[in-house]
Amino acid sequence: MSTATENSEENKERLVNLDDINSSRKIIFATNLIRRTPMLKDCENFSDTIINLNKNLKEKFSLNFKLENMQNQGSYKIRGIMNRVSKIDQSKKLVTMSAGNFGRSFAFASNLLKYNSTIVMPDTAPSDRVEVCRNFGCNVELAERDFITDKVQTFIENEYEFIHPFDHFDIISAGGSVGLEILEDLKDVDIIIVGIGGGSLISGIATAVKLSGSKAKIYGVEPEGAAKMYISLKNNSPHKLEKITSFVNGLSAPYAGKTTFKHVKEYVEEVVLVEDDSVKKAMKILYKDYKIVSESAGAACLAAILENKIDISGKKVVCVISGGNCSAKEMSTIIE
Repeated sequence: MSTATENSEENKERLVNLDDINSSRKIIFATNLIRRTPMLKDCENFSDTIINLNKNLKEKFSLNFKLENMQNQGSYKIRGIMNRVSKIDQSKKLVTMSAGNFGRSFAFASNLLKYNSTIVMPDTAPSDRVEVCRNFGCNVELAERDFITDKVQTFIENEYEFIHPFDHFDIISAGGSVGLEILEDLKDVDIIIVGIGGGSLISGIATAVKLSGSKAKIYGVEPEGAAKMYISLKNNSPHKLEKITSFVNGLSAPYAGKTTFKHVKEYVEEVVLVEDDSVKKAMKILYKDYKIVSESAGAACLAAILENKIDISGKKVVCVISGGNCSAKEMSTIIE
């Protein structure tokens, strides 16, 4: 019997490869629900903060944004969901766990494809997120954060198919399609910076980039208060956090997946930590200077640049803006 933390048996011992990613890309774009999101290029001359940062470097850098905030349902998550559910019979009942973008995209896809689906959310989830999922016709069950996986397990035991929000080959390989698009739009990219929640997006991007022969370096970013992948790499084993103290909800998965950890260990140069205040500053810069609405998770990559955590001097840099589902109230608070 499968559990809420298992991957499929046949994929446990190997990593995603380029064939997996290309196959996933064909599958998800065949649904006509996935957008090939744009790259906003050469952005370093539009922000006083970035211009001043450039002055402190030996060589100027080129700043570019991959805009997954413009993806269907406002984040990259829909890519993995469409890849995963396309392989599951529609007679199956589905269950997942999420308090954010994965849940929103899962509910959207379930409604469109007529799946009987349930999302288990923490009882601390904002009411507007719960409402969005229910408005798509998805059943939402609330549980205490420490007992979410137990709640999911009860559905699995009642013959629901578990859709893991990040630690699955289909989710990772679909995330790799973002990496292929980056290389198509900026072949000579030097550095790609990606926020790490559960790690599926950076796993997919890093795999796609490295196996395509690119020399680009991949850097992951986590908040100091949700440093599960950072600690996992230090310990050489997937780590589960006892406490999360960051406001960056999209990067606050409580543990590093076994599968995503293996991919990050294999293909990612380094994971760096940033302060919450830097993420807020990055969100403000993105909105005021570039007119990009980014949620906190999407702005973490720029925060790493603002904190000088990555050597970008003379480099062509891509920041992946992973999502834009930030409420008007949250954005206005940060901007003001």
